[in-house]
Amino acid sequence: MTTAKPWVCRLYPEQGSTLYARVQVWPTKKAFLAHVNAMHVFKGGKGASPRCDGTCSRHQVTSYRSGRARKDSCFAVVNLWRGRLTMRVVTHELFHATMAWGYRVKFPFAVLSTDDGVSDREERITYVHGELCREFMVKASAPGAPYAILGKVSSH
Repeated sequence: MTTAKPWVCRLYPEQGSTLYARVQVWPTKKAFLAHVNAMHVFKGGKGASPRCDGTCSRHQVTSYRSGRARKDSCFAVVNLWRGRLTMRVVTHELFHATMAWGYRVKFPFAVLSTDDGVSDREERITYVHGELCREFMVKASAPGAPYAILGKVSSH
């Protein structure tokens, strides 16, 4: 695994919930690929494609410390790299995180195909995706965060 350290944040899709997605933004593509290849098994047993610009994996860890099964509050881990923080890549990976949230909360996906028009359930999952994207933009634009760092680099 690489010695490079990622910038990390937590994104909470619903107010009042402890569930979150962990986002890791690696400083270089080399560090990103080294991490994802060390942590994940891809189809066919191969590593991530060199064209890969982001990953999202469902996270489900159960602890039994108190003698009872308890799931960790993290439902997804998103890995990105600083040189490819485009709207397309970020929203794509955060949509995977939205789906991971849905599976975690047992969202009734089947109902989305049976409703006419926009239902309350469709609004809920759409809000979750929008909130993950909004929170990432806010946190990644803070001083010292990836977008702020990119802005400094590109202004020279």
